[in-house]
Amino acid sequence: MMDDYVFYGILFDCPAGERFANCPIKRIKHFSFKDRVQWFESLNHLEKCEIIEYHIKCSQERRISKNSNN
Repeated sequence: MMDDYVFYGILFDCPAGERFANCPIKRIKHFSFKDRVQWFESLNHLEKCEIIEYHIKCSQERRISKNSNN
């Protein structure tokens, strides 16, 4: 897996816009950015991978949905 810092951007904001209700990062949206980073760093490897996999799958699904609407 890449270094964690590569994924800090998704902790700050969703590149696709509004986060879905089931987004694992949405539940920490009230955290400061510093607290989000600390939260992410406290996760184990598997938990980080699950969040990153969710993000990738969500991004792909949104891209497909956007392309099918055009």
